[in-house]
Amino acid sequence: MIKDVLAGYKDAYGGRTQQGGSLGTYVVGFWQYFTDKAGLAANLISMLRQSWYTQNYIATHFMHIIPEIAEATGTRAEFIEAFAVAKRNDAKTVINNLKDLPQDWQDDIAQK
Repeated sequence: MIKDVLAGYKDAYGGRTQQGGSLGTYVVGFWQYFTDKAGLAANLISMLRQSWYTQNYIATHFMHIIPEIAEATGTRAEFIEAFAVAKRNDAKTVINNLKDLPQDWQDDIAQK
């Protein structure tokens, strides 16, 4: 499942259909039981640093659990920087869903 996260993408304008990453979305319900939480965090961060297709996929499926994953793996700063990259890239779903992050995360992303 962790590896399948890397195959996900979402076209915020509806022009592309998601082919990969479906299995990866099951991470949402099970991530706390994984032994490789750091690998999951690394994959999510990597996806947030790529294209707006991958950035929007992460925002659609994982935004609400990222603060918990960051706390469990000590990767808050890396996630903040990755979200800032996605915001600068104009990833629409990321921008629209930033409000779902804790206020201190929103403030730190805005300062990047």
